[in-house]
Amino acid sequence: MRVNHLRSLGLFMAALSLQVISSVAATPLPMASPESQQVDPQRLERMHELVGGFINEGKYAGAATMVVRNGKIIDWQNWGKASIRTAESVEKDTIYRIYSLTKVITAVAVL
Repeated sequence: MRVNHLRSLGLFMAALSLQVISSVAATPLPMASPESQQVDPQRLERMHELVGGFINEGKYAGAATMVVRNGKIIDWQNWGKASIRTAESVEKDTIYRIYSLTKVITAVAVL
């Protein structure tokens, strides 16, 4: 009985997280400068160097980062390739494979 309850709860949380993700993805956020949101641009540059370094060293084929503060996008960058096997670049709408959905479900459950 408890297993069925947990399975139902897991399915509910998965459906809820997908709903949240799809509603967030459907609503574009406004853009703003880092300075207007009290974020030091030098800190963003350090992040760019770190992520870019991972790509250049071959640790990852590609990456995308987005920094949002106060509901506004202050930084959105793409690096590298969408796949090691293709020459396709990472774009803002690149779809990534998520191999473990338990992370998403756990994050929603914690919220």
